[in-house]
Amino acid sequence: MRSIAILATDSEAYSETFIQAHKKLRYRIHFYYGDVIPTTLEGSGPLMGNIKNLYYLIARRFSNSIFSANEMALKASLKKKKVECVLAEYGVVAAECLNVVKSLNLPLIVHFHGFDASEYRVLKEYGYRYKELFKYASSVIALKKKSR
Repeated sequence: MRSIAILATDSEAYSETFIQAHKKLRYRIHFYYGDVIPTTLEGSGPLMGNIKNLYYLIARRFSNSIFSANEMALKASLKKKKVECVLAEYGVVAAECLNVVKSLNLPLIVHFHGFDASEYRVLKEYGYRYKELFKYASSVIALKKKSR
């Protein structure tokens, strides 16, 4: 069975019923959440404890890695779980995790939900990263504007 990672900012947001539906897809799902670079794996807990955090900070310092400690932890977990594809809930999550996904050469599906594709502040902050994201992503899903 294929192994898919779903990346999201929250684990149980009331309004995010679509994420709960995605978690029921017929794949081996690994659900990561906690921030725009997810910090927790559902069922396993935080990707970093004090010792792992220290390890990643030291590794980053001495390897001149382009990855933050959170990115290194996410990358290690995706490799350990043998993830074959990433579904990023929200464009901002996809943009923040793009370097990790690219470094693992994983297909990326990005699901835009509204604010991440329509709010001026978000577009101003992430616009240049979205261009790179669109070049890399295997698929981009966006909500249709409701007709009145």
